[in-house]
Amino acid sequence: NICFVTGNVIRIQFRMRTELQTGILFLLYGGTGIYMYSILNNGTLTFVISSLSVKTEVTYNDPSENFCDGKWRQLSFDKVGQQ
Repeated sequence: NICFVTGNVIRIQFRMRTELQTGILFLLYGGTGIYMYSILNNGTLTFVISSLSVKTEVTYNDPSENFCDGKWRQLSFDKVGQQ
């Protein structure tokens, strides 16, 4: 697992594999209201980042993509900017 912080860019990269449909992939906690996490929820990939003022959620739901097939995957999440 790798976390890069460069200027206004935060990049999280990691490899994962699972056969489970639901679970936490990673969680970073910086205090009340400041966090970043990624989950699988019934096979749907979701990334959430929250600062004190803004919460952003991105969901990737492609029926042709199966993250729960036991194969290794390389995932990367980028946050660009202050919010």
